[in-house]
Amino acid sequence: MYGIMSSHPAACLAAAKAYGRTIEKVDLSFISENASEVLSASLVPYIHDSELRGTIFDPHNASGMVSGVDTNFFVDHTEPLEVLGVVKDQWDG
Repeated sequence: MYGIMSSHPAACLAAAKAYGRTIEKVDLSFISENASEVLSASLVPYIHDSELRGTIFDPHNASGMVSGVDTNFFVDHTEPLEVLGVVKDQWDG
């Protein structure tokens, strides 16, 4: 099993492509069913102790997030959010 836990849109798109998928064809049911077990098996403390977030884990989640992980690990999201804007523009354009 392979996966990526990244806030960077380009990294997520590259991973999906490397796994032979496009981002819109990622199997969310597989993630929903297996993510908790995968994270708990990690030897990296901030991954092992992270919390799953999004509607595939909690249908009542109102954040707008579909699939995410709260690691409590600080990440400066300035550059990833800029790239996300570019990706959205390309996707919608």
